Amino acid sequence: MDGTLSSENWWLPTTTYQSDPPIMPTLLATQRRSCNTPHAISNKMIRHANLVRLYLRVTFLSEILTNGMTEIVEWALLATQRRTTTEKYTHQAPLSTQMLKQ
Repeated sequence: MDGTLSSENWWLPTTTYQSDPPIMPTLLATQRRSCNTPHAISNKMIRHANLVRLYLRVTFLSEILTNGMTEIVEWALLATQRRTTTEKYTHQAPLSTQMLKQ
């Protein structure tokens, strides 16, 4: 099943950093800007990114970047653990390589 949610009133947790964009709106904006280019982001890539984001339990880029905000931390890049948080996330099982190929 494929679906779309849209709302004008999304709630996001707060971040402690200025200029700390939420991951999914940033990806969606990049997808819109890159359509019809060699670097286009497909809807399938967006869905996979969201599944990984849910598995990692992250919302903002700062949650997966190093302190210098220049590199993705190893645990997020390799998906070896989830972020510890009191925020409630929907359950997302680890993603297999085979599942991501679908």
